[in-house]
Amino acid sequence: MISMRNIILFGEDSAHESVLKAILQRISADYGVAVSVTVRSSIGGYGVALDEFAGLLREILLRNGPLPDLIILTTDSNCKGLTARLKDARKKVPPELEDRIVYAVPAPHIERWLLLDSEAFKAVLGRGCRAPDKKCKRDRYKQHLATAVREAGLRPLLGGVEYAGDIIEQMDFNRAMAKDESFGHFMKDLRAAFVQWHREEGGESPPAI
Repeated sequence: MISMRNIILFGEDSAHESVLKAILQRISADYGVAVSVTVRSSIGGYGVALDEFAGLLREILLRNGPLPDLIILTTDSNCKGLTARLKDARKKVPPELEDRIVYAVPAPHIERWLLLDSEAFKAVLGRGCRAPDKKCKRDRYKQHLATAVREAGLRPLLGGVEYAGDIIEQMDFNRAMAKDESFGHFMKDLRAAFVQWHREEGGESPPAI
């Protein structure tokens, strides 16, 4: 019997939601695992987001319903780095939920993930993008993404994030993982969850993705 896996996606803004939901949709199809995604968002910056994330986890434990199968926290690393952000986030997680948390911490910002695979970008927009650097500057990758969309002859009405679903659909995940530690860390943990679910659904072996 195929069961629906319940995932809570907690992010800081609409860009996080767009990119992460696209990744979940793609990997759900790749592994043949049905998912239901509930989005919870925070407004007010990193510190507020972590406090609200901790509140969400307390709420989950206090209610009488079943626990979600997976909880994804997504927050940009900004200039703090992946390791520091993960350390901060893990302090907010109670032991009862540790094995249900996956961290998506784009370094330094989520828009960079959409620039990791130039071939995927070209397949969607008709022109590839330049390889993103790794400098830390506020809004740098928002500007890079918008510029790449304009160079492809299109208008980035939402900064280019509106193409996230199509770019993710075309993306070579392994190639992107090799180019970016933060993306690799997230995808490794996310794939592990889907591999387990795939096997629990009776799959003899997970697909080679």
